[in-house]
Amino acid sequence: MSKHENGHGSGLEPTEEQLAGAMKEMLEGADLDSLTTKKIRKALEQKFGSELRHKKEFIRATLTDLIIKREKVSENEDEEEEEEEEGKEVEKKKRGNAGFGKKMLTLSDKLAGFLGVGQETRPQVVKRMWAYIKENNLQDPNDGRKIILDKPLQDVFNRETLTAFNMNRHLTGHLKKEGEADFPVVLDSDDEEYIRQKEEKKRKRDEVNKKKRAARKKMKKKNPKKPRDPNKPMVLNAFTRPIKISEELQMFLNKDEASRSEVVKKLW
Repeated sequence: MSKHENGHGSGLEPTEEQLAGAMKEMLEGADLDSLTTKKIRKALEQKFGSELRHKKEFIRATLTDLIIKREKVSENEDEEEEEEEEGKEVEKKKRGNAGFGKKMLTLSDKLAGFLGVGQETRPQVVKRMWAYIKENNLQDPNDGRKIILDKPLQDVFNRETLTAFNMNRHLTGHLKKEGEADFPVVLDSDDEEYIRQKEEKKRKRDEVNKKKRAARKKMKKKNPKKPRDPNKPMVLNAFTRPIKISEELQMFLNKDEASRSEVVKKLW
């Protein structure tokens, strides 16, 4: 039985096409520094009202593809701007947050040594990284999302591989904004401190959820739900109001009209 249904917040699982479309919208203007697969999954679950942990791999792969396409678009936009006559005002395409990509950042010694500059904007750093990766054929031929680092890049990132998705996160540790004393610390998923911070966040989240459950339980005891009076007419809304249904559902339910909640109840 299919759980798919158009419409958000219904609790039914969205199609992969719907998920991909929603992720594309979420990436518009998103800050890649703080973007994670988990954050996107949680946002999708809230948007569609459906639990999506079993879609983690699909979400990760789709996000990676979207980020690669976004970087290619960014490169094309930069090339178009460079071709404009000097001094001519260029109407730039919307790139998300106001001012995103315009600020000069200080590069770490390792990244500065690799790129040959001490300061650069984030989009230009990403553009130059991708240019180097493509020129040296560092993308895995069996999986274009995986990047096999050569010796110069291994010296910068202290690892053998990256992905198109996590490269932006690891670059964050080599880019410092004006006024910041130190470069951000980027931890690997198997780092002890990363695991400790993750467990601490989970502990705090569990405590908050426990308090919420206790408060709801207390409220239910204080204000018990009264049984509905069968003689009182039901208030009709978008879920209880009968609507015309398809011929297939008519054959299944033996009626011409049914409410959304009634259809869902019968299907389950």
